[in-house]
Amino acid sequence: MTDARNIERLPVGEIVIPEGRRQRQEDKVKDLADSMRQLGLLSPIVVRMLDDEHQLVDGLHRLTAAQALGWQEIDCRIVEADDRRARMIEIAANLHRAELIVLERAEAINEWVRLADQEPQEIFAQVAQKIGRGRPEGGQSAAAREIGVDRDAVRRAQKIAALPAEAKVTARHLDLADNQTALLKAAKSEDPVASLQQHGKRRRHTPEELSRRRTKTAEAEKVPARASDMQDALNRVATMLIDALGDRIAELVSVLETVTATALAKALREGRPELFNQGHHEERPPEPSPKVLYEGVQPLRRRRNESRPEHRPRTYS
Repeated sequence: MTDARNIERLPVGEIVIPEGRRQRQEDKVKDLADSMRQLGLLSPIVVRMLDDEHQLVDGLHRLTAAQALGWQEIDCRIVEADDRRARMIEIAANLHRAELIVLERAEAINEWVRLADQEPQEIFAQVAQKIGRGRPEGGQSAAAREIGVDRDAVRRAQKIAALPAEAKVTARHLDLADNQTALLKAAKSEDPVASLQQHGKRRRHTPEELSRRRTKTAEAEKVPARASDMQDALNRVATMLIDALGDRIAELVSVLETVTATALAKALREGRPELFNQGHHEERPPEPSPKVLYEGVQPLRRRRNESRPEHRPRTYS
């Protein structure tokens, strides 16, 4: 038996999204929608039949993008999978596509291996290979074969995933959840929380961290100033338009609500280019004649030459 049955086009509205899915990233949905609008769906989403319904297994962002585009149907790869296998398919897809930090990736790999160990004789409906003295293939070997994670990476992931909940919270709070060195050191420590706190203190004094914090502070200070400048500019434009148009400003506002500022500026420049090129046609003062230039330069040359010893006039005794 194989997991994959076929590719079918299913109504978007009939696909059920199970609870407990990873949180949607709206910027990713927008990027996918832009791509799908131009290129179509390059990779079908994965669904399974559960209680006579098509339940989503993998492809939440693609499905959401299809809904945003108003698609009525979407290509789906239908698999036969129980809850364990469906979760393994979802984890494998996230490991290859999602931008996971070290802690999240370790937890995902550890969960995949744990689920694989629950039924070592059948991984993704394939007959497990025999290794050693007739022992069935375990989760670590399956991880290397199925999701491209070698044994050493699995062991590191298991150590990090085994950190106590308090240590994981501390790692996130200290911005160390994406620092594999700090997490592995904490996993070896008798007091993981204290280990992470010590690492955080040392990192605060490194040149890289000091530079990063200065940059972050500077950027934070610039935001209110930029917002204030923008509001002042908007107020000036609004005052100028009201003074120039009077009661007709209401008619203009209804139009402005349908265009962007960039598009409006471009249209204004193209409509009256001569107004925006004045700086290139301003009258320049008349250039001095060669005679004036010569007369002005000669005194400077004389003074410069007289200051040089080699050019001083010879005196004869």
